[in-house]
Amino acid sequence: MSDALPSSETTRCFSSLVSAYKPSLERDSTLLQYVDRIGTLFFGLKQKSSPSSNPFENLMQSLTSNLSNGARGTQQHQSDLDLDVD
Repeated sequence: MSDALPSSETTRCFSSLVSAYKPSLERDSTLLQYVDRIGTLFFGLKQKSSPSSNPFENLMQSLTSNLSNGARGTQQHQSDLDLDVD
């Protein structure tokens, strides 16, 4: 296995993919941490500083994120059920 860093083209490609999938990645803070770590290890990107190392804060953020995503799904489901019946 080579320790050489990938080309700037592959690094840009990785960064572009992360940006494109950011909304999906942000659903789970752990997944985002893994992707950041992959960028650091395999693409030579600088690791972003963690906004909080408090596990309770991370848990609360994860729960509120899941609740807001669930609420959006419920609203969408409700709008799907609102049919005009003559």
